[in-house]
Amino acid sequence: MDWAHRYLNGGDETEALARAFGMLSTRVRELRECQNREFARLLADWHKSPAAMEGLLPIEQAMSAIVAKLTAATPVLLLVIDGMNYAVYRELCDDLRDRG
Repeated sequence: MDWAHRYLNGGDETEALARAFGMLSTRVRELRECQNREFARLLADWHKSPAAMEGLLPIEQAMSAIVAKLTAATPVLLLVIDGMNYAVYRELCDDLRDRG
């Protein structure tokens, strides 16, 4: 939704189409906010769970536990996307794909 919303905000030279884009953009933003609230609620509940961290590997340990071992066998590209929204992720993936 974030990715689509970004492109809808560009509008269009045709007034009727620009108005339709505006209405669609507003609806996309409303839906996204509902998803954000639901995610926040679920995340808060998850953090209250006693086993919330069981089986997770903190990023601070990922380098030595996974990445360092992989680099012995093959080149590794590690992308840490903490805080990256989906719209930025899509652009990054498109750019990486286009570059081969």
